[in-house]
Amino acid sequence: MLNAQQTYWLVWRESGGNRLPYEPGGTTATTARFTGGSWVLQATSEAPKWRGFCSLLDAANVTAVGLGCASSLGRLPSEFTNHAPAIGNGSFQFEGTGFPAGSVGLVVLGTDPTWVSLPIPVTPGCDLHTDPLVTATIVIGTGNEQAQHTTGASGHTWFDLPIPADPSLSGMVIGSQLAVLDVGSTAPLPFVFSNGLRITLQ
Repeated sequence: MLNAQQTYWLVWRESGGNRLPYEPGGTTATTARFTGGSWVLQATSEAPKWRGFCSLLDAANVTAVGLGCASSLGRLPSEFTNHAPAIGNGSFQFEGTGFPAGSVGLVVLGTDPTWVSLPIPVTPGCDLHTDPLVTATIVIGTGNEQAQHTTGASGHTWFDLPIPADPSLSGMVIGSQLAVLDVGSTAPLPFVFSNGLRITLQ
């Protein structure tokens, strides 16, 4: 419940590839931007745009598994997808955000639909959410929210996984998790991990 005469701040977390959430002609409000590690009030008021979702943003046949672990910067990274894992979807990709900008990492892929998350002893507080069958390298973006795909938004990454048009793949489960080098970590294995995702091809 919102109370009258109470000041509220709405905070947007950029997930990559989006434009700033302003709506010309709307009601203006004082805005601030998180820049260089601190909040900076903007010189002009803007008309912020906001949309609430009452259900999961991930597509059908996509299930989030477990939680990520906080980076040395205190951020909790997340993995998600904006694509349906449909047979023949050549544009399918996993995405992640909240990682150390400019870092490198791995996408871990597995196929065990019954995998139970396991603690990673050399990275306290982090869990392995999929069976590590295959890995591939990823690069974390360094650009702003309108960065080109080749640069990527700061802290954002993606991994393309085109799904062949092969009906025999229907029902196959693929698990995924992102693991990114965190140079500020004091853990024996200085990586930060996302939640896991489990997709079912249909």
